[in-house]
Amino acid sequence: RYSRVRTMNRTVSRAGSDEEWAGRRVRRQRPSVPRNEVAALLLGTAMVCWMWFAMRVPESGPPPVPREERRIERFATAEGTARFALRFRESNYGMTATGLTLSKVGVGTYLGDADDRTDELVRIAVKRSVLAGINHIDSASNYRKGRAEAAVGAALADLFADGSARREELFVATKAGFVSTPELQKRARALGATTADFDSSGRHCVAPACLKASLESSLSRLRLATVDALYVHNLCEKRSDLSTEQLVETLRRAFEYLESERAKGRIRFYGLATFSSTFRAAPGKPGALRLATDVWPILPPDHGFRFVQVPATFDMPEVFVERWETLDGRPSTFNETAAALGVAMVSSKSLGRPRSRKPANCPDEAPFRDFLDDPGARRLHLARSTEGVTTALVGHKQPDHVTHNLAVLYLPPLVPAVVRAAFAPCVRRPLR
Repeated sequence: RYSRVRTMNRTVSRAGSDEEWAGRRVRRQRPSVPRNEVAALLLGTAMVCWMWFAMRVPESGPPPVPREERRIERFATAEGTARFALRFRESNYGMTATGLTLSKVGVGTYLGDADDRTDELVRIAVKRSVLAGINHIDSASNYRKGRAEAAVGAALADLFADGSARREELFVATKAGFVSTPELQKRARALGATTADFDSSGRHCVAPACLKASLESSLSRLRLATVDALYVHNLCEKRSDLSTEQLVETLRRAFEYLESERAKGRIRFYGLATFSSTFRAAPGKPGALRLATDVWPILPPDHGFRFVQVPATFDMPEVFVERWETLDGRPSTFNETAAALGVAMVSSKSLGRPRSRKPANCPDEAPFRDFLDDPGARRLHLARSTEGVTTALVGHKQPDHVTHNLAVLYLPPLVPAVVRAAFAPCVRRPLR
């Protein structure tokens, strides 16, 4: 009787339709997992955890440098730049007192918006320029808020990666002086710069701490371990409130620091990048300095002061016509003095000022108008043919401008008589 009652209770507890009971059975089933699959899952999880831990805890030693931050060693050499020149027209190059063979046309990177599109245009323009025969590349820490140097660094990385050029074949110059970003200002002050070291705007400084902060930033953006030339940028233009003695003392301290960087191998040479003052200003004017009597005496023996960047064009011809320098006890022009002292003169603003007040026929481009139809290319051809100019810089990035300017490289330089005739309508006195 007891067994029968238990069976009846089980039957009652399972009351319901067959469909409901079938559903209950399906829901109660557990999927079976083979043991080998469980082992594989545990092993995979363990490997992922090990890899994550290994990536977070590096081995002893310095951390690896990301690929985009690796810097190219070496620098421009006499052998490398001469080898580069042999691949192109010989007349487009000249040897400096440093033994480097530099192209008479150089690529500048000053103007443009601080955006990705301009970065790409500059990168392509620098590559095209080098492939056409230019081995002199110029930039500055403040050009386009530092993005100009970054674009140059990207172009150099491409050229070195595909074997189109080698580091020892290219002369790369940049400038320090404009501390124009908050990050750079903070870094300079952390290195010891004081408020007295800056100009009234707080954005220009050539104290050793500022030069160091700027140089380190430039090397990082250029992806280089060494720059071939570092210019002190527009000191006299930005600090016209200083007397000549104060300017000379400021330069002396800057040159001492730059010599220490030469000893470390982070720069090869240095110089001054100027514009409206310094060597183009008449004696007695604010910011006026003379190369032979103000700058040269404060340089140490075996110094690296070998480059000066200054406008040397038809509408800014002071370095050719004004005898404000003194050389061997006699008046001299700046280009004569620089050549005698072994300083290479690099021309900026080679196309002239955008709104020059000179007459429309200045310079006289008739002798070479037939084989250069672009006005900018004609003025560049004139600038790079002028005696005393080591390199005439031109900033170009638009594809058609690059094409017109690079056409100059396929022509021999103008003879001195043609250059003097072209300059004649622009200046009151003949070129020296």
